[in-house]
Formats: sequence, C-alpha cells, structure tokens
Amino acid sequence: MPFFNNPSGGGASGYYTAKLCLVGGGGGGSIGGGGGGQVLSQTIGLVTGTTYNIVIGAGGSGVGYNNTTSSANGGTSYFGSPTTLGGGITAIGGGGGCGATGWANRVVGGNGGGAGGTGAGTTAVGGVGLAGYAGGSNGASTNYIGSGGGGAGGAGVGSSGTTTSGNGGVGIANPITGSTAGQLVSGTYYLAGGGGGGGASSTGGNGGGGTGGTGTSAGAATANTGGGGGGCFTSNTTTTGNGGSGVCILSVPTANYTATGSATGSTATFTGVIALTALTTSAVTGTIAIGMQVTGTGVSANTIIVSGSGSSWVVSQSQTVVSTSMTGKSTQVSTSGSNTILTFTQNGSYTA
Repeated sequence: MPFFNNPSGGGASGYYTAKLCLVGGGGGGSIGGGGGGQVLSQTIGLVTGTTYNIVIGAGGSGVGYNNTTSSANGGTSYFGSPTTLGGGITAIGGGGGCGATGWANRVVGGNGGGAGGTGAGTTAVGGVGLAGYAGGSNGASTNYIGSGGGGAGGAGVGSSGTTTSGNGGVGIANPITGSTAGQLVSGTYYLAGGGGGGGASSTGGNGGGGTGGTGTSAGAATANTGGGGGGCFTSNTTTTGNGGSGVCILSVPTANYTATGSATGSTATFTGVIALTALTTSAVTGTIAIGMQVTGTGVSANTIIVSGSGSSWVVSQSQTVVSTSMTGKSTQVSTSGSNTILTFTQNGSYTA
C-alpha cells in the first residue's frame, strides 16, 4: 500500500511520517468576493521509494461588474493520485463570487463566495462552503454592493445598505512549523482568506484575500495562498479580482529527506541582477513564476519571487547582486529544526 492516511506505528521499516498542508485555489471575484480554498492539514505516512504527484489548484478567474453569472471556482489541489491504492488527498477550490443575480447563480466551494448585489432591494444569500465557511449575504441593497467571500477561518461579512460592502472572511494560520507560506500578518502566516465585496473599499481576509474594488480595478488575491479574489463595482472594470493559486507544504524528517527524498517542480535559468528587492532578468530559459526560489552566486538563502512579470520581479530578501547566472525553482526547500520543509508552488512530485 503506497500511501497511508494518519498512520500508526510511525518509524516502521519502509515508511515514515510527515506533515502535510494542502490548499486549494481561491475563487474569483464578481460583485461578491471569492471564497478561499479549502485548507487540509494532517499527518501522513510515506513509503520509501514511492513517488507522489502533486497538483496545485489554480485561482478562479474573476468576472466583471453586473455579470449575471458567478465567477469561477478555484481549482482543486492534489497530493498523490485519487486513483492510487489507499487514495490521494484533495483540497477543493473556493467558490466564485456571485454576480448581479445575487443568489440565483451562486456556487459552492471550499469556502463560499460572497453574494452579489441584486439591485432589486431583495436579500441575496452567499455561497455555501462545502469544507469551510460561507460567503456573506447581501442585505437587500439596491446599489449592487457585494459581500465578502468566506475564508478558511471565518465566514464572509454581509453587505448592508447602499454603501457598505462586506469584508472577506479570515483565513487560518499556516499549521506547518517553520513554513513561511501565506500572508504575513503580525508575525503569523495566514492561508485562504476570503475576497472583499465590491463597492466600498472592503478588505480581503487575512490569508491573501483580494480587496474589493470601488473603481475600475478589483484586487487580485495573493498567489500561493488560496485567497479569494476581490469583488468589483463599476461597469468599466478593467482589472478583475482573480483568486490566488493554492500551495502544498510538506514537512519531512531531514534524516529521511537526505537519505532517500527528492522533489521536482518547474525550473527556469536566467541572468539576473538584484538591487534591494528588485530582480531584473534576461536570457531566460524556461518560465519564471511567482513562488520560485532563486539561487546563484551571491544570492541570499531563501530568496523567493513574490511578485512581478516579464523581466521585472520583486524578491523576498533585500540584497545587492551583480549580474550573474541564476536558477529559479518552483519547489522551495528550507529547514526547521530536524525537519525539511518543501513548498510546492506549482505542479511537481515528491519521492520518499
């Protein structure tokens, strides 16, 4: 049997225990904010020599103001294959935020999307969270004010009146000791916050939830947090609130990782220059992406790409590095005490 859930007798010959945190992609925002993805945390058993495939759920696409359909749900994240003997592990994506029809087209997800304003003075109900918290409901607004999407740690806030949109529900603290995945708030990293509703500068829930828009832009959720996208408010919205992609965090004993473990993921090579936190790239082979861990001569340990596009990126560590060859890997590797922490920001695999 190549995969164990909640094994007993950890340390027996042939397998070892590890801690897993798996997060689905966040739902996109419409008028209501998108729901955060499901966060699943448990102890698992890994069989030495077995390869476990990992799929990271994409964030759901946001849709524009006054759209009669809900935005897209976030994608499901997988550890192992659902068809593997013993079963794989899945974390479903968050529900997309609701559009102008409010309740009629609401969708379900890991955490529910927020209700959209109906413009008809009737109450609209937020989406149901299949594995978490519901999105907020609309309080009979006649002004298309959106409610917040549900987060992994709390429900989205309902909108009220004609001017008050709802905030996104709070996410939950990253359960893996030593991991820095998630949104850092007052010393704690949060995952899967709900997106804020559109209409009145609502905030996304701690955990990467997008900010609700009042003008032409709705706030996108933070990549690799599973946060829900922010809702929008005007008919000329140019930037919709997409949900944040999910993430997989695996904490394994360093002794086992050193002996037999290996991880795969996407890789890019390039020439890079770092000035403080600004990374400028050229001569790229492969695809650079947010979440990649950057290495190279003179590059500080645990340097992560946190935002950017094209040839201009922002990294997590302030430093000065002259032009040199660099490598970016989507699977981050760090240590905490006697454990090695593997953070998969894109699809990959782990061999125990």
